[in-house]
Amino acid sequence: MSLFWKKLLKQLRIRDKGKNNIIKLPKGYYCKNALISIEGDNNTVEIDEHFICRGKFSLRIQGNNNKVHLGKNFYCHTHCSLTLYAQDSTLNFGDDIHIYISLDFESFGGKKNILLDIGNRVTFMNTAITCFEEDSSIIVGEDCIFSYDTVLYNTDGHPIYAIDGDEPLNRAHQIKLGKRIWVAHSVVVLKNVELGNNLILGRGALINKSCLQDNCVLAGMPARIVKENVRWELPFPAVGEKSKFKGRAAPDIVMPKPTKP
Repeated sequence: MSLFWKKLLKQLRIRDKGKNNIIKLPKGYYCKNALISIEGDNNTVEIDEHFICRGKFSLRIQGNNNKVHLGKNFYCHTHCSLTLYAQDSTLNFGDDIHIYISLDFESFGGKKNILLDIGNRVTFMNTAITCFEEDSSIIVGEDCIFSYDTVLYNTDGHPIYAIDGDEPLNRAHQIKLGKRIWVAHSVVVLKNVELGNNLILGRGALINKSCLQDNCVLAGMPARIVKENVRWELPFPAVGEKSKFKGRAAPDIVMPKPTKP
């Protein structure tokens, strides 16, 4: 074995306890402490070019016929944990994903048809995502940013029944976030919520109902529209400087491309 491959295997540990599992890695990547662990059959993991992990990355799959895809320029600055205990399910991350402090995704119980789909140029500061009910999904559009202690929780955790009923009243189906949503500090988005585009979710908001209106601010517990006809940009302008995009659609979020530390 060449010195090149010995070095890569030290950086990225792979455990495969199953049959017909496929792991596709880029020609070159950088990681200090990364693990891919699979227990099951017919699973596929595909990582595109410029995968960089400066801290700890963990991908654990338990089940059969699952697919995981990480797009180009996936950059984990500190910690990323993806745990998929499911069947026939998919985790998909677009290009230019940045994780600054932590991203934790949990799906347990071995349920079927679970989907996590993250669009291009999405950034996470410190986010927890939970989705484990059968036939349920979480979809995040392009150019969204998640601040500290943010949560996407697509389940109630336990079923609720009518006193004389036998069918759960609170099944989770889908959380769907549109494009360019700023999820501020300590926001919680609950099950079956769909949101429009170019929104601001105010600090500490509890989002438990859908809002398809664009260009507004949602705040409160539970959240409601508190301001309309607004837009947001990534950096603050200098004192005395005005926005360069007045009257125009805000540009896509452009994060720095990952480079080897």
